[in-house]
Amino acid sequence: MADRPAQGRSRARKIRALAAAGVVLGTGATIVLAGWSESLFVAAGFGTAPFSVEGNVGNGWQHYPGPDSGAAELAFPIDIESMRPGDAGYAGISLRTGPDSLPAVVTLEGAAGSGSLFQALRYRVVQASTCNAAAFASGTFVIGNPSTSQGLGTSSATAAIALDAGSTGSPGPSRDYCFEISLPNVPANWTTSGISGAQLTVNWKFAAESTS
Repeated sequence: MADRPAQGRSRARKIRALAAAGVVLGTGATIVLAGWSESLFVAAGFGTAPFSVEGNVGNGWQHYPGPDSGAAELAFPIDIESMRPGDAGYAGISLRTGPDSLPAVVTLEGAAGSGSLFQALRYRVVQASTCNAAAFASGTFVIGNPSTSQGLGTSSATAAIALDAGSTGSPGPSRDYCFEISLPNVPANWTTSGISGAQLTVNWKFAAESTS
């Protein structure tokens, strides 16, 4: 009878050992699952709207970046180079925005120059499809008015010219303008020593800004 407690204690130890082993086995069999991962990307492209202004003085549409790298030469008649007081010459230019371009407002900036002939000459600019003296009887003037011409250094009002936008792959509609250069028939232009036989080249700038 004395062996029963010992046997009971032996079984208890085995049960506890198995229980402990079970814990160990259970811990060793635990599976830890890592989280799956995936990425989603988004992107965007950026750019600027095109903007350009072109001119045509009778030899096709071109972009004229400036006097040092190309300027449109107004096609005045040849006798504009041998003017006498009372003479005037006329030359046209057409303006438009380039293909796909934003619309533009344009200011005609006065020419820079000096000397007696520069001071004596006068000019006017009017919107007109036919460029001659009759075009200046009325209309939308950029420089001057039907009765008054201005010095070559005179600028237009700011944004005096408005050009519509170009469309996809095509330029905007054109607007036609006429320049008049005159040497007034006044006594000073007959008698000032620096005018007779003088030659002069001037540049005007059409300064364009985009609008939305």
